[in-house]
Amino acid sequence: MSGYKRMKVSELQQACAAQGLNHDGLNKRGLIRILQENDERRAQEENGSEEEIEDSDVSFRQPVPEPSPGESEEGRVPARGGGREKAKGPSL
Repeated sequence: MSGYKRMKVSELQQACAAQGLNHDGLNKRGLIRILQENDERRAQEENGSEEEIEDSDVSFRQPVPEPSPGESEEGRVPARGGGREKAKGPSL
């Protein structure tokens, strides 16, 4: 409704209350804004412009378990000795 600017604050508050909108503490500009946003939202719902998602379009992934305390991100326990691993090579 474009006539909101012509309405008095008390009339705007009544309009908000009638539509179930929280209008506490709002000035005239704020009241107009929430009423206009509500009008736009209702128009979108009536026109069906919001895309509906079918249940068959939704899929879920298997959750990835969190690493246990003391495990690295790869799932291995960190090596002892300050995080350095021994060089692998021929033993002498």
